[in-house]
This record gives sequence, structure tokens and C-alpha cells, in this order.
Amino acid sequence: MDAEVVSASLAAALAVASLLLPPLLDGVERKVRAAIHSRIGPPVTQTWLDILKLASKEAKLPRGAELAGLTVLISLSIAVALAASLAAFTAFGAVGVGPVVAVMVMLFSLHSLSMATGCASSNPFAAIGSFRRVFLNVVNEVGLALSVALALASRWFIPGARGWALLGVATAMMVVACFSSSGRLPYDIHEAEPELASGTIIELSGPLLAAELYSHLVERWVLASLPLYVSLAPFVSTPWLRCLLLLAGGACAWMCFAIASAVLGRSRADLAIRSLGAIYTASTIAWVGIWLA
Repeated sequence: MDAEVVSASLAAALAVASLLLPPLLDGVERKVRAAIHSRIGPPVTQTWLDILKLASKEAKLPRGAELAGLTVLISLSIAVALAASLAAFTAFGAVGVGPVVAVMVMLFSLHSLSMATGCASSNPFAAIGSFRRVFLNVVNEVGLALSVALALASRWFIPGARGWALLGVATAMMVVACFSSSGRLPYDIHEAEPELASGTIIELSGPLLAAELYSHLVERWVLASLPLYVSLAPFVSTPWLRCLLLLAGGACAWMCFAIASAVLGRSRADLAIRSLGAIYTASTIAWVGIWLA
């Protein structure tokens, strides 16, 4: 069979898996979190059931929140395109600077639209949640972009053992940034789910809430897979192995994130920014130190 046909088939299969798996992985995460907290937890399919139930409800928006509904629909479109693009890039071996930048642009667009959803709402508590996320993203988006840039520089321009060491430092930094961007404890301060008092989606319900939740889960899948795509996929020449790496590795990374979040407490906004800033600064200094050694 022609290599292009094989890659296209793998891209389609991986794209479908990337759109179907996130709610199931979230269901497994809820089971894991419940087990750690000595609870039984809901069934693995509960997240899909929640999304489908919300999607079947009547669509309603409070007065003044019409723009928030529009940003949610745009976010859903970008999330689907992001997952499909990452699958296609992986299957076809497009792991250069251009595809990575395209993925990062779509990812940052999702983050911006999430903040815009809260700001466009007529509810002041939604705006509070958005401002929390702005403060967190000031540091985290810079750290994520810097870690990706350092990883690209490590694998493209620095050969030998030094390049692998630098890639390891950049990848570790990227994992921290992806974990923070996924909105899990201790960095879910923009949603504050247990309180339900000042989250960015407080005004949403029904199909729009389902779309927002699903977009966030797909974004979590991309964030779990991103370090594998940037740092490891370029060294795998076989298309189906790259797809398997992204699929299995992304699921494993998701579970690692789930376990980490289950044993951590929520951080204050100011402490979260300081701790992330310290991690990214130390990682950058370590990368530069190894490079100059």
C-alpha cells in the first residue's frame, strides 16, 4: 500500500481517537482520584454521559452573555481542528518548526478564547475567574512557549549527548507547563470547581456548557501529548509507531497528571505564579548552563 495512503489512514484513525478518548480518560481520572481519596467514584463513561445529557438540554443564555456563547462555539471548532491537526502532523511525520508553531498558535488561541468567554459574560464572577487565568497565563504561556523553543533548538541544532541532555531539561519544563495549562489542581484557580463561585463558565448551561467542557477535555489531550510530539516523535521514523507513541504516551501522561493533581491542594493565584516563575527560571538557567558547559 502507498505510504501516503497509510499515513492518511493513520491520521484519520488517530484523529477519531483523539476526539473520542478525552472524555473516557477523564472518566478514568475520576475513578483514580476517587480511589486515592478512598471513594468508589462514578463509572468510566460518566463524563461522556454528562456531556451528552447537557447537549440534549434546551440552549439558554442569560441576557448580556450572547458573545460568550459565540466564543464557546469558536473554541469547540478550534479544539477539534487542533486535535485533528496534531494527529495528521504525527502520522505524516510533520514535526518541524512550522507544524509545531501551528499547534502552539491554536493552543494559545484556545486559552485566549477561554478567558474571553468569562470576560464576555454579564456575570461579574465569571470575569473574576478570567482575571485569575490571565494572571496565571502571564507566566505559564511564556514558560510553555520557551520550553517548546528550547526543545526545538536542542534537537535541531545541538548534536550528541549535550543535545539529549538539553532536550531532557526542555521536555521536563514543557511537562510542567502542560500540567499547569490543563487546569488541574493546584492550578485550577480560574475555575475553582468545588466552590462554583467564580469560574469562567458560571453563565453557561446545556449545549454550550457541554461544548465548553468537551473543548477543555480535548485541549487536555493535546497538552498531555504535546511533549511527546515535540521531543520524541521526531526520532521515530515509522508512522504507525509515531501514532502509537502519541496515543499510548498521551494516555499515560494524562494518568500521571491525574495522580499528581489528586495529591495536591489548590494554590493561591500569587503563589502559583511565583512557583511557576521559579521553576521556569531554574529550568532555563540549567539549560543555558548545560549549553555553555
